[in-house]
Amino acid sequence: MNHRFQDSRFDSLDATPESFGVREFASVGDAINTILSRRSWTQADLAHVLAWPQQKLSDLANDRSPLRPDDALDLAEALGGTGADWMMLKVHQSLKLASSSRLTEERLTEIRQRSRVEVLLPTREMIRRGVLAAGSAGDLERSACELLEVRSLDEEIPFRASARRSDHTEPISRQQRAWTAEARLRLPTQLKSVAPHSKLGQLGQSLATTVRTIEEFQLLPHQFAEHGIGLVHIPQYLGGRIDGVCTVVDGHPLIAISGRGGRFDKVLFTIAHELAHVTLGHLNGKSIFISKREDSDGIKTEPEISEIQADLCAGHWLLPDFGTIEAGPFTVERIKHFANERGVHPGLVIGRLQREGRIPWNSRLNSLIPSVKEVLATWN
Repeated sequence: MNHRFQDSRFDSLDATPESFGVREFASVGDAINTILSRRSWTQADLAHVLAWPQQKLSDLANDRSPLRPDDALDLAEALGGTGADWMMLKVHQSLKLASSSRLTEERLTEIRQRSRVEVLLPTREMIRRGVLAAGSAGDLERSACELLEVRSLDEEIPFRASARRSDHTEPISRQQRAWTAEARLRLPTQLKSVAPHSKLGQLGQSLATTVRTIEEFQLLPHQFAEHGIGLVHIPQYLGGRIDGVCTVVDGHPLIAISGRGGRFDKVLFTIAHELAHVTLGHLNGKSIFISKREDSDGIKTEPEISEIQADLCAGHWLLPDFGTIEAGPFTVERIKHFANERGVHPGLVIGRLQREGRIPWNSRLNSLIPSVKEVLATWN
């Protein structure tokens, strides 16, 4: 049964417990004594109604003992409200008492700071990598602001980056944001002046013919540095699902790749894709990420168009006359012959056929495609 208090201060018992516990009384004892006064009851009267020992009621009325659920139900029947109202009043009383401590406030402030950073970044992994400070919560927040190049975590991240990622229809994740920010820390120091776009285009066109072996792949960062572009490998964060990113740091384009999967052809295509963003001038806007999301009408957005353009450009650079390859069957001998005629690695031909659905992803031809994981680990 839910009774109403016979007091104007308890007219809103159907409201939330806060209106009863926080706004009306300071404590359980304050509630008991105030209601007794308004009813002209003594503690002995209430103890008789409740069939409690008077000492038990005195302890509650003076806030000397905890309020048990059974006691809360009894008080509700005698004085009104619900058992939940009385229990919530006790909870708020305890919380108010706990929060009045200076040490508690300092602890809560640190929790608040760490939570603000954690919303944006996977802090434990970043501390392990040495990207974020491992000190106090304040140190962590200041380190995060410095990493994200903002004065406050409430600010929009100012740098522009174009990313190639598998979950392109989803908002940027904490891991992807962290990976991109970490990449911006790794700009190589030995870079020449940035080459004009025509020279960068020539670099893209030569990728397939100059990178045919693992040894040649290993030299790619030096080749890019000669053109004023940083090329680095950043291991991806757990659950990051990102292949590469292109951004600008201190006036130099920076391309970072995760090497996800480690396949020679996929990694080289990602590098070409990010280089295409540079040559096509896609880093002049203000957003942190280019994604492949379409708008509500199904119309391709500018970022979507930019991604398509970069894919087409990279595909043309790596296999400009791919359209001349005839229909299957695609044997090892035929793949090698086509690749040798064009001076490229057979893996590029296999990867292109797989992306176009002309051979399955689990084809036995995959044995021709080497892994570059060990090489990537030596880049940094």
